Amino acid sequence: MVPLKPVSRVPRIRVLAGGHLLIGFTILLGVIAAQAAANALHALVALLLAFQLVSGFRSFLGLRGLGLEVDVPLHLDVGGEASLVVRVRNGKRRLAAHSVEVAVRCEEGGRLTAAPAWISRVPAGAAVEVPLVLRGAARGVARVAEITVSSAWPCELFRRTLRFPSQVEVLVRPRRVRFDPPERAGPTGPVRARRLRVVGEGDLRGLRPFRDGDSPRAIHWRTSARLGEPIVREDAGSGPLPWIASLAPDADDPIDVERSLERASALARVALASGRTLEVRVAGEERPRIVARRSELEALLDALVRFVPGGTVPGGAAPRARAFLLGRDARPPAGATRVETAPFPFEAESPRPEPAPSASSAPPPPVGTVP
Repeated sequence: MVPLKPVSRVPRIRVLAGGHLLIGFTILLGVIAAQAAANALHALVALLLAFQLVSGFRSFLGLRGLGLEVDVPLHLDVGGEASLVVRVRNGKRRLAAHSVEVAVRCEEGGRLTAAPAWISRVPAGAAVEVPLVLRGAARGVARVAEITVSSAWPCELFRRTLRFPSQVEVLVRPRRVRFDPPERAGPTGPVRARRLRVVGEGDLRGLRPFRDGDSPRAIHWRTSARLGEPIVREDAGSGPLPWIASLAPDADDPIDVERSLERASALARVALASGRTLEVRVAGEERPRIVARRSELEALLDALVRFVPGGTVPGGAAPRARAFLLGRDARPPAGATRVETAPFPFEAESPRPEPAPSASSAPPPPVGTVP
């Protein structure tokens, strides 16, 4: 939890609609009482003024002494949600705070939206935690500019507000999509190729748990019987082709940029889950990025948040590798065993408005395999 300091210890006051109505009625009644010289009307005006004074002072005492601590998520995906936890602490020894509303104001840009939360009561000397839902709207770096704590208790005549400035950054990553890579691409669609991982082929590199698609002949039966689960051998000459992703979207097409980033992040997640090593060549960077561990995946996703299209793709030849071209300006690396161009079989993509077709627009490149 990160403690925040308010702009001022005195809560700001704002007169609500009920307060304006009561003040106007009190002024009107005071004018009538002055003209009529009636003691009863004078007493009624005095009671109304006292009621407004007590209501405003009680709302001030309700927010006085409140402190704030926040736990902001470091990142979330476009279209995803995350919880911003706010802890409201009441530093008063006797008075409780009632009907407290907590709201978050994000910087302009529309990358992040937040829903307010409401706390019915914060006892004296206690703290209450409340989660606020953050939603990612667009990729980029979003900032939580301010968190406000307000209350209109007890009579909804005045609203007191405490402002807590904040400059916490939240990384809004590309939208999460699902990707099921084909074993072999062709004109009729993905075709599953025969597995190469069999016993006795190449030098033994190690053992690992059985994965879907492994050959039953690769099972190491003694280790499987000892551990109680299927374990397969992994030979040096039977491993899967390493993956290389070339990320170079069209800088003049925002849709191509966002979809290419979504596919790059999905490809990195699938590669890490399947135990493959992925080399990502991002346009504008000096050297390729290697994704083989969870920390490297997180670093890549954070870098995609700040991606700006343009520049050249780093890296040289890629012998015996499977290359994925992400973006219209992406080119296959020299020596790649297989080259596949987008679109790939991505699923669960949110619908997006497509640009209007024009006579000068070129058709998208077909999905294919280059031997």
